Amino acid sequence: MKTKALLVGVILGVALLSACTTLPPWKQVPTGSSVVYGQIEDSRRAIGFLAWSDDPGIIAITMENHFGGWNPRYGLVVDQPARNAMREALAKFDEWSKLAQDNGVEITREISSVTLPQMFYRSHGWEAEGERQLTFVFRSTLGDSSTPRTALIIRTKSFFYGSDQATLSRDQAADFARYLDDEEISMGYQQAKKKQDTLEMFK
Repeated sequence: MKTKALLVGVILGVALLSACTTLPPWKQVPTGSSVVYGQIEDSRRAIGFLAWSDDPGIIAITMENHFGGWNPRYGLVVDQPARNAMREALAKFDEWSKLAQDNGVEITREISSVTLPQMFYRSHGWEAEGERQLTFVFRSTLGDSSTPRTALIIRTKSFFYGSDQATLSRDQAADFARYLDDEEISMGYQQAKKKQDTLEMFK
């Protein structure tokens, strides 16, 4: 009897935890006020990290191009299980970077992939539209030096919207990992909540 009660308790606990970190099936995109709590930029594009006031367990990673005065933008909805998978990939990147550094290796190898809900920003807000696969790729090049330069290649691919790619330095990869930390996400949520509370003062 005790075992059955314990099992029920565990199942309820898991269900409650899941509810905090996963969008319910009838809610396709995060809602409420949003803030960009982190950003990684290079000469071609910016990768943004967004938090929402209504969804503390959910973030989005956005990709925005910087050329031609036209910024096509899409977002990838990232819940707790997806963040765990991405953290593992980034830890593997760091591990392989050290191996390449110690052994002077030149190599390009896929680490792992995760499939995420995709959304686009329309005139009235974010709108869900299909899925996009995000793949982490490790690259180490020697060039003119025996000391390898490592990079994290982030490839995304959508059936209807084609593919995209960003190349991050080792420092930028570390920033990417940091923006997935629960503490950073919590601070982003608090910023979004404050923004929402301020807006509601004008009703």
